[in-house]
Amino acid sequence: MNLFFILFLLLFISTEYSEFHGTVVSQITNGTSVDEIEAFNFISGMIYLDTSTNMQSVCGASIVSPNKYIVTCAHCVEHRELITLYFGSKNICNPYYALNITQANIIIHPEYSGHPNHLNDIAVIVGIPLPTDPKFGQIELVKRNYVPKKMNKVTLFGYTGGLRPDYSPILTDLNYVSATIADFSACQRSYSTKNVFLVEGLQFCVNLRGKYNQSNVNYGDSGGAVLTKDRHLLGLISQRLDGIPEVMTNIMGYFDFIEHPRAFVMQYYQQHNQQNNQQNNQQAYFNFL
Repeated sequence: MNLFFILFLLLFISTEYSEFHGTVVSQITNGTSVDEIEAFNFISGMIYLDTSTNMQSVCGASIVSPNKYIVTCAHCVEHRELITLYFGSKNICNPYYALNITQANIIIHPEYSGHPNHLNDIAVIVGIPLPTDPKFGQIELVKRNYVPKKMNKVTLFGYTGGLRPDYSPILTDLNYVSATIADFSACQRSYSTKNVFLVEGLQFCVNLRGKYNQSNVNYGDSGGAVLTKDRHLLGLISQRLDGIPEVMTNIMGYFDFIEHPRAFVMQYYQQHNQQNNQQNNQQAYFNFL
């Protein structure tokens, strides 16, 4: 464990600042601690420096099959520095393995919209050497023809267990909560009244819990895994607003990006450059006339 990692982790523990960017939040609220990390060894914790606030923050990520790339939310890695991934432990403050990454390892979806809609809120981390070890696993994505349906059961994961009065997260063992998928049209209408516009197929919503509409997530673990009942990765925890269902990035919309992120981005910009050139040529022709 290198000196940089030790100093960075001690700094985070001493300050325990949280992530707070508009609606982008996420923290497993009143969850259940996992028994053994080996059963969830695809999950990674992430601590980074937010350059816009100069605060340390925490997110979640997942190692996906078959390429061992790591997926997380775009807002977890955009404009971030001093990013460290933590693996192989229930406790993010006592990791089995830690790895520093740079922006060169990160591929953000080219159409990520940012605040407030957070469309295409997904990024892939590549070029990460992971050991062959029982504490490192992979999670399979849902099948391409999978359709998330209202009231389907899902499980959400994160490393935080509560909030202090200053909104800093209380770090804890890896936790999970069980919830159900919400009616998307109703969720979409609720967010539109707040000038946040959701897109079906790219996002889905998860119901709040119980008769008091208890949140599943809060500040701290965006990018955390959302699993189906049969343990496939369906989504990433993305954002929420108080009192209405929480929004997840829908893996269904991003198979090609996850499987071949560099090629996807290259093709995207090639197509857009061609379209721009065609538009410029058409404009030049009409100007000539």
